[in-house]
Amino acid sequence: MNTITVLGRICNDLEVVQLQNAKKDVLHFRIAVQRTYPDKNKEYITDFFNATAWGTTANFIAKNFAKGAMILITGELQTSDYEDDEGIERTWYDISINSAYFTGEKAIITKNEQRENDNTYRKRTTRKSK
Repeated sequence: MNTITVLGRICNDLEVVQLQNAKKDVLHFRIAVQRTYPDKNKEYITDFFNATAWGTTANFIAKNFAKGAMILITGELQTSDYEDDEGIERTWYDISINSAYFTGEKAIITKNEQRENDNTYRKRTTRKSK
């Protein structure tokens, strides 16, 4: 069984891309996860994971989360082997997301919501000259 559950913060801006050949939406992002135990210097280490969501899950995440938001994801850990520019064999690790969940954290306003709030505020506070 290949199942992974990760709770962490989104590290980058979210942008859904539609793949032309597959006609499917995809979302790639990184998630920062703090380890549950400190190192020998009593500092907590943060791990960074690559994550990919497809279709409705990709759109759900992009619509409801933003950079810095806490998110809980479940999925499968996938690997891909490749050769870098120097000819060295490397392995890429990626979490293929099956589900994403809110964590109960206070909502972070997305960029679009912020623009809408700014415009609404301006409309309410703008006075017409007589």
